[in-house]
Amino acid sequence: DQKMALLASRARHEVILVTIDHADAQRIKEYTVERTRLGGKGRGHKYLQFVRDTLKPAIDANLRTLPEPENTGMGGSSLG
Repeated sequence: DQKMALLASRARHEVILVTIDHADAQRIKEYTVERTRLGGKGRGHKYLQFVRDTLKPAIDANLRTLPEPENTGMGGSSLG
């Protein structure tokens, strides 16, 4: 929250922050696309597909956004 407040103070327009909960015990599979020694075959492609095809369009449809790629970002910590 502190980093977003700093970024928002420097921006020329408002920042919209959307957080996505993770799948707890299935977190490794959720965020990876390759087979890992920690969690087997990953399903990260399904996660990204959800963000691209479901979540981002819903955000753009319901909030006052600048939907172009140059106005859109994605980040996280660790595997997120």
